[in-house]
Amino acid sequence: MIKLLSIDDQRDNQIVIKGALSSVLFDAEFHFASSGKEGIAIAKKEHPDVILLDIMMPGMDGFETCRLLKSDPELRNIPIILLSSIGHKTENRIKGLETGADAVMSKPFDPGELASQIHVMLRIKRAEDKLREENTKLDELVNEKVAQIVYQATVLENVSDAVISSDTHFLIKSWNEAAERTYGWTESEVLGRGYGEVLKPQYIGTSSDEVEEHFRRNGRITNEVIHEHKNGHKLNILTSVSKLINKNGENIGTVALNHDISREKEAEKEIANLTARLELAVKAVELGIWEWDLNTNQLNWNDEFSLICGITESAPQHPIKIFRKYVCPEDINRVLIKIRELIKSGDKVTLEHGVNNPAKGTRLVISKAVLDKDNKGIAIRIIGVSYDVTQRMKMEVDLKHSEERYRTMVENSNDLVWVTDMQGCFTFFNQHVEDVTGFQSDKFIGKPYNLLLRENDKDWVAHEYDRALGGEKRQFEIVVLFAGGVEHILWVNLAPVIEGNKAVGVVTFARDVSDYHQAIEDFKMALDKAKESDKLKSAFLANMSHELRTPLNAIMGFSSLMDIKMETAEVGKYAQIINDSGKHLLYLVEQIFDITLIDSGQIKLSKETFDLIHFLTIIREVTLSDRAALNRDHLEVLFKFESSMAPIFVFTDRRRLQQILLNLLKNALKFTEVGTVECGFQNRLQHGKPVIRFYVRDTGIGIPQEKRNFIFEAFRQADDGHTRKYDGVGLGLSIAK
Repeated sequence: MIKLLSIDDQRDNQIVIKGALSSVLFDAEFHFASSGKEGIAIAKKEHPDVILLDIMMPGMDGFETCRLLKSDPELRNIPIILLSSIGHKTENRIKGLETGADAVMSKPFDPGELASQIHVMLRIKRAEDKLREENTKLDELVNEKVAQIVYQATVLENVSDAVISSDTHFLIKSWNEAAERTYGWTESEVLGRGYGEVLKPQYIGTSSDEVEEHFRRNGRITNEVIHEHKNGHKLNILTSVSKLINKNGENIGTVALNHDISREKEAEKEIANLTARLELAVKAVELGIWEWDLNTNQLNWNDEFSLICGITESAPQHPIKIFRKYVCPEDINRVLIKIRELIKSGDKVTLEHGVNNPAKGTRLVISKAVLDKDNKGIAIRIIGVSYDVTQRMKMEVDLKHSEERYRTMVENSNDLVWVTDMQGCFTFFNQHVEDVTGFQSDKFIGKPYNLLLRENDKDWVAHEYDRALGGEKRQFEIVVLFAGGVEHILWVNLAPVIEGNKAVGVVTFARDVSDYHQAIEDFKMALDKAKESDKLKSAFLANMSHELRTPLNAIMGFSSLMDIKMETAEVGKYAQIINDSGKHLLYLVEQIFDITLIDSGQIKLSKETFDLIHFLTIIREVTLSDRAALNRDHLEVLFKFESSMAPIFVFTDRRRLQQILLNLLKNALKFTEVGTVECGFQNRLQHGKPVIRFYVRDTGIGIPQEKRNFIFEAFRQADDGHTRKYDGVGLGLSIAK
């Protein structure tokens, strides 16, 4: 069904239109409005397929109604056919096209011709709707493909290994950033050069002929080679080279993935050195090492283990036999049970047991053992270390009382740690508390911890400390007042201090999480800004569609009216309109191009020395021309300088300075209805150097205070709404900034 809206102040005309079209448009649904205002309201509600708009109406005529319809983003794509009287055919046609009408027909009209025109408008509208839909899909597809390419390129550039491709003649075609870091050559230095010429490979354990033959047969090869760095030093490289095969199965070159293993090779040497040193250290600290082979059920040990236990037998021996002979009888069953549990659970064990050393008597030994498994998870051996702690244990008995009191506190020395007694008074600060909070321990020891809390937090925090005194471990977040009353958010862990199986206080481990909370707030702000940016993008795209369509419609409309039979004056007039529309379109494209260069950081300044007075004379002439083009001839344009002034030479980018001043002046002209627009400059000193300060001043509408923070952002205007009064893409001030 075709939905038609007729806007005409004459009801009789609407009856005629309905009667005439009903005979040729059988499926038409008619809506009628007697004024432009009513018609716009019905159009927003019904969204007709075509609008038939009479030109001659009281109040708001057809031209103004058409302009308002075409300026509304919701309605601008609805085709409009203006109905004109015969006496003003050409004049109304031109004016109608200028206001955005899609067609103009004269009255009285032929029903068949009008029906055909309606069908044409519908075909164009449907084609435009389909084109917009296809463009959207195409944009999504292009964006997806571009994202894939960018992702692949990013992966290639960020991979840690050197990736080098070459053609079938082994001439280098690509060289990623990792290759630059590995070999010292930049991509521009090696492209087109031979792979062997640049890297000078030396093969390890094989010859170049064998490598080439293997590669020829298999299409890939992995081996260790020696490559040469740009500065001449040698690199150990693990290289994997493969043929590049295209979709047709043709060999188009090779790609090499080269991993620098120079550090690994150095590490192997270092490990060998460390192993030797470890053996010396083991002897120095008298560390006994033993190994129980679960497959052969044999026990091996080092000399230090023999000395600790006083073993006289030579290795290997049956494990149980050795353990039962040398481990104290009261400990042997516990030791064997722990070993069986180790084999079953796979966890490591630590044992404290006695050893009967025939030469030294009973010794106290600590043994630690771990279970070793193969790649299938099957236990294959137990590896253990044992050391004589007889002397150390004597010292530990003396320190045990102190250890019980402070064991929890020292587990995490990087945190804020303090201890309070049963009354909640400080008994200890660690140094980190003093460094971070600014409090001195000598001034706070003996004082209650709640001096650091806000008043409304004291009761529930006291309850948490009571629960810790009862043996619970507590965790919570609290605001603490540091020195100077500065509030910080701490994540707090409480644990009881135990002495003789009794709680005697609370140890507190705390970490400042203020920065974490600030990071969350910063993230929320960044998210809000991203949402605002997406909103601005949508508004910009909608606005830009309208801004580009307006000059395009004028170009297409007036070019379609021109023919060889027209008078020269008319042709010139139409050509001037087309030319002006083309210039406006070019100006919009250049604005977008400039802001793109600025955002990408690719804009470059070309500085030169020139006469400022002559330069401003040109700016004045262009501004006066813009004033006429904007129909602002009634405005007074003032330039605070005289052409006869002595030359003032400045050194800057002439084109960018001109662009900035003209953008500001054009904005001033556009947003000033009455009064003056003034431009000038002032000589000043800045940091002891002479500078020139330019200014543009007008008596226009001004910028509201609340919008001055974002008016210089791209695609923003003081009025961002769909019904804004002034046209423009919102880039002028952003480019100037």
